[in-house]
Amino acid sequence: MGVCSDERRTILLLSSLVGEDLRLTLLHEMCHIGIGGGYSHGPRFLKKMRRIARLGEPKLLEDIERYDGTSDARRVAALRAQGQPVHEISFRQRIESDLDALSDEHYARSWPTIRRVLAEQNRLAPSEIDRFAPWAKREWRRLGAEGRSLAAADKAFKEGRLPAGAKKLLRSLK
Repeated sequence: MGVCSDERRTILLLSSLVGEDLRLTLLHEMCHIGIGGGYSHGPRFLKKMRRIARLGEPKLLEDIERYDGTSDARRVAALRAQGQPVHEISFRQRIESDLDALSDEHYARSWPTIRRVLAEQNRLAPSEIDRFAPWAKREWRRLGAEGRSLAAADKAFKEGRLPAGAKKLLRSLK
């Protein structure tokens, strides 16, 4: 819905936003000012959101609870109270899943950037990603190389060129 760029000193919003949605999205994006990186919904961002909520904008509380994990914890507690099973995944599975999802669009990003994103998504400090998931950097490098290779093959295909391996494979099929 919106993007805040500290470098360009700009907030971009979807032109289709109107009324209350426009106002709340603008407030959200303003909380990103000075945080940097473009991904941060971490402690500094949440501090700004909480301040705006205290100043009289309670509608931001829903966003705050989504980013700080409160809404997830409530949902899990409600399911458990109803006796419904809650399927939890291990920390390793969660990090692997996050890396895989990030590699779809962000395969060219550096490890420090991805590490920061993982930390924010899992409510950890970046150093804790290094400590609790020392294998994640190696996995990101593998996924990044795979993503770059797929992007190059896709570009070649769209330009009407076949990658060298594909030509060899086609010759072997004849």
